[in-house]
Formats: sequence, structure tokens, C-alpha cells
Amino acid sequence: MEVRVVSWNVLAQVYTRSSWFPHAPTPSIRWKRRFQTIAYYLKHLRADIYLLQEVDNVPEYQELFEQMGYGLKYKRRTGTKKDGSAIAYRSDRFQCMGVQEIEYNELVGYIKDDDEDAEENRNRYHRDCIGILAALKEKGSGKVLCAATTHLFWNPDMNDVKLAQAQLFISRIGHFANSWRTTHTIAGLDANSVPESDVYCVLTGVDPSTTSKRVFSAPFKEYQMRSAYVTATGHNPGFTTHIPQFIAPIDYMLHSPNMEISAILKIAQDGDESIGDGMPNYYHPSDHLPLAADFVL
Repeated sequence: MEVRVVSWNVLAQVYTRSSWFPHAPTPSIRWKRRFQTIAYYLKHLRADIYLLQEVDNVPEYQELFEQMGYGLKYKRRTGTKKDGSAIAYRSDRFQCMGVQEIEYNELVGYIKDDDEDAEENRNRYHRDCIGILAALKEKGSGKVLCAATTHLFWNPDMNDVKLAQAQLFISRIGHFANSWRTTHTIAGLDANSVPESDVYCVLTGVDPSTTSKRVFSAPFKEYQMRSAYVTATGHNPGFTTHIPQFIAPIDYMLHSPNMEISAILKIAQDGDESIGDGMPNYYHPSDHLPLAADFVL
């Protein structure tokens, strides 16, 4: 039995400013055109489950997925942020048994009052990032799959914040999967971190070299996951985001080690005509590429 999963940072419209993407043709980043192209991708990728980040204009996504025959679970970022993450699943194939939300601001509560620079650290780790997990029961087999998605903090000067968020994300996946007695887990995320980073180490079950996790008194449960692209091809993609000032793989599809992969989506390569001067553009409605894999349950 196979399940196709797509993970994609679709680029929230609230972030599509010409000043941030000066290389993008202005018509290509207008919402109506972008959403038409996003919808085209979502329909033609034909996934059983979509794990999406930077989702705003939620009613339009809800209408699209309803027309496509999908259920949708959405978690908006905390504070004043207008985007969030979503899990969409084929209603004819899956039943959602439960949902758990993650608010990374709770990391602030793990900092002790007597810690050095406690107040500074509380402000540092308060970033309004979130995650969402869903227990999806495959109607034919009765097997339960844990699906998860998140978008870690972006700032390259705050790797300790991203590391702590990754630790909490993986820990919650482990607890959630155990609570549903399933060993089948898939996570899609924009980690804002390259494969050589400590964040990637935590996501794939390797001890990080940094000592930033000492800030927290709460124990984080380790949970082993692997990169789907590494499993299928031996390496992560050359890039998942491509803008003139930054080209790197920072998005990942993760899975529990017991799951096999029968097919993987081949993504664009540097120099491809569709990339042009960078993303977004007329071909790619987001500054991130979608990742997709067919998993064997």
C-alpha cells in the first residue's frame, strides 16, 4: 500500500513584496496568478497528503481542497502573524483521528528564573512559530499514520532558536506517534537550515555539536527520522529555495526508518530554464520547491 505525500512552503502572500523579491516579474507575484499556479501544482501532484507551510488566504485554500475532496487542518501562527501551516488529506482515503498543535513560544517556559540572561533568552525564544500534527487512519487497512508539518524560525543568526524548535518538534512527534501506537510517521517542514547544520542533526536523530540546548530544563524526547530524499537517492536535493542571494536545501521530508519509498519527485536543478533569475517566477509560484515521495506502509 502506497501513500503519496507532498511538502511545500507555498509562500504566504503577505510576504510577496517586490522589495524582497526584486528579481520576480511583478505579475508573477500577484495573488490571483500565484494561487492559480499553486492550485495547478496541488492538483497535478495528486498527493494523498499535503504538508504545507506559509499558508495564508485560508478560505481560498479551504475551498480548493474541498473541491478536490480533501479535509484540511490548519494552525495559524501566534501573535499577529497572518500565515500558518496546514495538513490536507484525501477524505475518501483517510479519517482524521486527532490533531495536536505546537506553539514554540512554550519554549520560554522552560527557561528558569535563575538562569543567566533569563529575560533576554525569553525574548529571544518568543518567535510565534508553530507546528501541527495529525493522526490519519487509512480507511482500507486501518493503519494510522502520523503526519506533521512546521516552519522553523528563519533568522540565520539564531540557530539556537531553530535548534530548540527542532528538538521540541521531534519530541512531540515521538509522543504523538506513541499515543496513537503507530510507527509510521512523516513530517514535512521548512527548517531554514542546511543539511550540515545542528538543526538537521536533531531532525535526523544525530546529537548536535552545539551546547545551546543547555538553556532548557525540560528533557526532549529523541525520535529517529530520516530524510526521504537521502533514503531514495543518497543525498538531499541541491537546493529547495533559489533566490539570487541564497541557494540551498532547507526544506525536508522526513519519515520513520521502518518506511520504504517507492518513488520520489525529481525537482528542478540549478541552471534549469524554469528557475531563471530565481523564484518565485511564472513557473514557480513560491520561493521554495515542493518535495514529494510515495511511501510504502
